[in-house]
Amino acid sequence: MNKTCKTCGETKPLEAFYKKADCLHGRTTNCIDCHKVTRKAQYWADPERYRAYSSTWIRENPEKAKRMSRAAMLKYKYGLSLDEYEAMVEEQEGRCLICRTRADLVVDHCHERGHLRGLICQPCNVGLGSFRDDPVVMRRAAAFIELTQDGPAPLEWAEMEVGSS
Repeated sequence: MNKTCKTCGETKPLEAFYKKADCLHGRTTNCIDCHKVTRKAQYWADPERYRAYSSTWIRENPEKAKRMSRAAMLKYKYGLSLDEYEAMVEEQEGRCLICRTRADLVVDHCHERGHLRGLICQPCNVGLGSFRDDPVVMRRAAAFIELTQDGPAPLEWAEMEVGSS
């Protein structure tokens, strides 16, 4: 289904209009492109008014503002919607994929290829970064911890090979 924008006069698919329940077809009268241009012009006509309104709204709606900010960050950084993130948290039962503790979970992603690996807790995320996401270094660290449970490591340990698989 198509709709004609009241501003530019172009006929566009409904997806080119913001959703708005009280409008015809549940969409705004101006297309998204025209709406953005109009809002930007309104902002620059009186930016202080918009900043004041924004500050007041955030102060009066802290939880909603936090949720919206989180949603925007997830979409911008990872291409994830807040619903997708929350579904991942639920699927993982709120547990870190590495240590299995219940915690606030962060999105872990491969820095080289950019793909998402899953949700992990902040300490595990920092740990992966500290080991430069290198499985060989992580295995050596695990072997080191196991070896030194009862005392310091022998000096020759630094030269020993640790399994690579």
